[in-house]
Amino acid sequence: NTCAHIDGNVPLYILGSCIMHRLTMKHGLCTLSTSALTSLAVVKSAMGNFDVAINLCDHALRLLPRFESKSELSRTYFTSYFFVKSWNMPLMSCLKYLLAGYQSGMECGNTESAMWSIWMYLNTRMMAGDNLDSIVADFRTYIPQAQELGREDPALAMNIYLQACLCFMGLSENPDNPTEMPTQVRSDESKVLYVLYQMN
Repeated sequence: NTCAHIDGNVPLYILGSCIMHRLTMKHGLCTLSTSALTSLAVVKSAMGNFDVAINLCDHALRLLPRFESKSELSRTYFTSYFFVKSWNMPLMSCLKYLLAGYQSGMECGNTESAMWSIWMYLNTRMMAGDNLDSIVADFRTYIPQAQELGREDPALAMNIYLQACLCFMGLSENPDNPTEMPTQVRSDESKVLYVLYQMN
């Protein structure tokens, strides 16, 4: 399902989520069962069925201690607390789980989940109205880390949101056109559009 998400293929993501859930129901639980539940929860949430989505995430979170997988904890936390549970709990309450997802992913080498977790953590801080100076400083810390780890998609997503913060603060590199992307991001316009498509 990760491939479908990265590729921005919504029908494939929905199909993959349903198949993963069906396999879990048919053959029983395994380490990937938490991902199966949370992936389906994202689909249900997108369809407006928030009660079912939240219940699926709650089931997934209850399963995590059984498998003791830091990789799955990272993926389950960012999927649950960014895409689903943020609809029914204060945004600031989601932050500790998103940060824990980052830390857990880094500890076990799941750098993909770790980098998406930290982007979602910083994104949620922006939406919650946290201090922009602090968020900008964190973006400037984690963007090079994501690039060093070869995680270009989350690095680019963070770069886009860094520019948004700078625009809000009146610190855009082009004050005559504050919505223009910074030079580093603007150099690959097609990839920027691709990442923005994935986010929507």
